[in-house]
Amino acid sequence: MGTWGPGIYSNDTVMDLRCDCNEIFAFYGVEEGNKVLFREYKEIVERNCVDDDTASFWYALADWQWKHGMLTEQVKKKALELLKEYAGLDEWIEAGNEKNTKKRKANLDALKEQLQKEQMPYKRPRVTLARPKHNPGDIVVFQYTDIREKWWGRPDFYAPFYFASPVIAKSPLVDDIKKNDMYDFHGKWMAALCVGTKKYLHNERILPGFYDEYSVYAWYDYLSDAQPDLETLQKTGFLPFLHCESDDTGMEYDNVEWSYTFILCCATFKPDRLIVKLEKNSCLSEKERFDSLFSLKKYSTEPCELLELWHMAGKAYTEKNRMELLGIKIDNLLDASMENPAIAPIEEINKRFELDSEETQRKFEERFN
Repeated sequence: MGTWGPGIYSNDTVMDLRCDCNEIFAFYGVEEGNKVLFREYKEIVERNCVDDDTASFWYALADWQWKHGMLTEQVKKKALELLKEYAGLDEWIEAGNEKNTKKRKANLDALKEQLQKEQMPYKRPRVTLARPKHNPGDIVVFQYTDIREKWWGRPDFYAPFYFASPVIAKSPLVDDIKKNDMYDFHGKWMAALCVGTKKYLHNERILPGFYDEYSVYAWYDYLSDAQPDLETLQKTGFLPFLHCESDDTGMEYDNVEWSYTFILCCATFKPDRLIVKLEKNSCLSEKERFDSLFSLKKYSTEPCELLELWHMAGKAYTEKNRMELLGIKIDNLLDASMENPAIAPIEEINKRFELDSEETQRKFEERFN
């Protein structure tokens, strides 16, 4: 158990519980929601011994349901039985922090008094499932401005060791590249094409059958002071980028591959301080053109997930910028015989990643020690 204070929701278990209640009861009624919740927390619900973690679960559930007008007699009875004995408080006493123990006891007394009052009116939590921002064939053209100097959104030039070619694998990181060699996005026009949608389970653990659906985009190979028209874009290719997946620890890569499609956060495309002009056109034949060009290749069909637009702007041009500096062409899909530079085997990438991490740490220590 991770506990950081005497409050009703001040431990890891009940923080998870509160989040799960907000999700479950947004889609289920009280009776069915309790079944889902008790199934998810079966180990705690059926636990014979009552420790602080178990008691905290029932306290928090009763509090949450009371405040949302969903408190059942079963949960109320269980919580009041535990409150009568101050279940779990012995662990606070044993910890030896008298001040926190008094606060915890006072919070439990307040909860006991609350649960014996008429509960609040029924209030269903609001959870919105994601819906596509654009339809296939929609073209979003926008002008980008950088209010925080010209480096914001620039290509990153990270991890050159991803590549099989020694020339690319030894290419410099961003700190070693002159600023005037990097792309400047300030005031430039760019464009993205919606090429489809993709569904993901909203919460696979507790909400099977409920899906978020997102627009999937491809990035036009267009960066200019001039706003592009449809005729120009219909002759333009699409930019690739590296899609990298790491394990849960973040210390190794599971997969690195070329990708052409991505998903943006739902609120990304809107005029703000960074996107000063934005227009949308629809041309289903552009989606069909992308599909036709992409079908001739063997790149990843999985989109890179949930990026912010400013992040994608840098990501889209990273490899094009790097390859141009090295005199290597990148595949924008217009040439059926063209291929992007080969990616190194994942085992080799992880070896290089370990060495790169050690070198980065060494440079950091030299700099600050």
